[in-house]
Amino acid sequence: MACAELTLSTRSMYRGDTYKFTATIKNNDVILDITGYTIKMSVRITYKDKDDTSDPEIEAIATIPAGTDGKANFEIEPADTTSLDARDYVYDIELTSDTDEVSTIGIGKFTIKREVS
Repeated sequence: MACAELTLSTRSMYRGDTYKFTATIKNNDVILDITGYTIKMSVRITYKDKDDTSDPEIEAIATIPAGTDGKANFEIEPADTTSLDARDYVYDIELTSDTDEVSTIGIGKFTIKREVS
């Protein structure tokens, strides 16, 4: 698999809300055909140690409507965050090709904010 890339930013959401975003996967500024791929986002309190076998706080598998446009749609449900502390987390997005090659295509900061209502 070619080295895919994703421009990541700090993401933030309110605890208990629905959070949706679309990521466009590219390789050398050219949109990558992600037909047959799996794209997963994991959110953790801190970066995972090699011996860490715990589950991430949030895990979201993207839906890929077309594949040829490189777009992956992520959705975090309210139930995914209602029990989490409002704080900064870290996240990464991992791409698994149709031939089972795995690439981490980016990491970033993920903030869960306290809700008022």
